[in-house]
Amino acid sequence: MKISKIRVLTILLLIFITTLSITPFVLARERKTYLTEFLLDVEIKDEGFSNSQEEEDKISYEATAYALEILEYYDKLETRDFFGEVEHTVNTSDLQEYLEDKAKDRIKSGNVDIYKLYYILKSLDILDYDTSSSLEADVEAYLDASEQNGNGFAPTDTSSLASISSTYFAMMIYELIDESIPNESSHKYWIKSCRNGDGGYGGNTTLTSSVFNTYCAIIIFEEIYDVDDLSSQSATIDYLKSFYVEDENDEDNYGGYLPDANSENALLSSTYYCIKGISIIDSDELEDEDDTLNWILNRQNFKDGGFADNSEGYEQKKSSVTCSYFAYETLKIIDGIELPILEEKVFMLEFIWIDWLILIIILSVIGAAVITGIVIWRKRRI
Repeated sequence: MKISKIRVLTILLLIFITTLSITPFVLARERKTYLTEFLLDVEIKDEGFSNSQEEEDKISYEATAYALEILEYYDKLETRDFFGEVEHTVNTSDLQEYLEDKAKDRIKSGNVDIYKLYYILKSLDILDYDTSSSLEADVEAYLDASEQNGNGFAPTDTSSLASISSTYFAMMIYELIDESIPNESSHKYWIKSCRNGDGGYGGNTTLTSSVFNTYCAIIIFEEIYDVDDLSSQSATIDYLKSFYVEDENDEDNYGGYLPDANSENALLSSTYYCIKGISIIDSDELEDEDDTLNWILNRQNFKDGGFADNSEGYEQKKSSVTCSYFAYETLKIIDGIELPILEEKVFMLEFIWIDWLILIIILSVIGAAVITGIVIWRKRRI
């Protein structure tokens, strides 16, 4: 007896509906996979990385350092497909040569600031590249020229206006090239003098406090001096905590940290600066970590797998490498260095052609198996 067409169509419809309902679980991937694929998508071959897909032709040295650090951590500088064939490789040797040449050219032309120079050298350090002695000598001379007689470092060798942020980058560069910091003890007292009555640190001795400058001061003392030498540490912790959004009715920001008192949106960067600063001084002072973790995970973008700030003016938020890095670093503090939360499998991205191909194959196999089973069962009955 032949199976009726209506029965076959009904069975196929049920199979289709069932398959659609389980597809998200079948096609789900780990959060870290979405993240690393986003980073590889913004690579500019042999030159570095852009900060976002919208800036695909614009190299960002900061984004390059951040992307390399995450990809190196997950061993994704080279990726392979399902069959073990090399699918994508970051050409580290060409990138190393390009970055060193850029550092040399910028120093010689005078077209460089400490911020960019730091991230170029940081990228080379991540790639375990031995910078030439001539470059290191040029870098040291450049830094020495930006030093302000024990009162911090200026952002360029032609500026005389020191700031905590440029001092932070200068000191980190001295560490990268393994050279001693001139007037180190004097800089220590100058940085401490930038502390304000609210517990935060200003860009210099005359400016109001900011989250970023406070973060820089704490990192400098952690890396160069001793965090215990910072005065009124509890006041500094309270200053950073004051930017936490604790209003549960504020769904977009609850769990994050504002960049300043007048901001309406918590940012991944300011959240990292606050969490990192507090954890260095006293990790026991971190509170509501689960809420912060959930807030960060909600910033992972279903469109591309990166992380995006919830800023005004965009219906669909745009992911960036910098936002993704701050999310990644904050999660390492809250979730642990192994980042088990990014091992979680989720179904996030919109279908791409390979997803549809997988779905069609699944439907075909299940449909064929069910119909074959029905035919065999009916034959046995006959």
